[in-house]
Amino acid sequence: ITAAPTGFGQKTDPPPCMFTVRLRLANMLKTSDPNTALALFRDVLTIDPLRLGVNALIGETYAGMGDSASNAADKVEFYRDAAAAYQAEIALSPVTDLSTKLTGDEANNAHVHWALADLYGKLNETKNETTELDLYLKATKWHSDTYPWRIQIAERRMQKLTTAASRNR
Repeated sequence: ITAAPTGFGQKTDPPPCMFTVRLRLANMLKTSDPNTALALFRDVLTIDPLRLGVNALIGETYAGMGDSASNAADKVEFYRDAAAAYQAEIALSPVTDLSTKLTGDEANNAHVHWALADLYGKLNETKNETTELDLYLKATKWHSDTYPWRIQIAERRMQKLTTAASRNR
């Protein structure tokens, strides 16, 4: 490519290069000023709605808000918002029949599935927690994890959850 298409970037407000600044600032503000961080993350999605990782950062921010909330209803609301953001992240890179045939991957984005499992555990949604742990393990089957010790933790949690579920039947 030797030239940009005619009109490219001329109607972009804010300019695309500004999402890097917003991401960095939002990351710094996630715990001290989460509402501002969320607004900055949403600005990034306005600039680039397909930007991978931003919805996960939104989910992480909401999860932190839920962890620090003192009111039980607020905790649940923040955790639900976090789950919705994580689901939006997963939707950006779906596993399709074709991708499974080509790669063997049954799930991707292990970190998001790990985070969702944690959220569903906090919400006492055992079925969803088990599903997300299973997807996490499938996602790490071929690609491992940055934190490989989590794989063994997930396997143990799955075993505990399925054992408890079979006792409750």
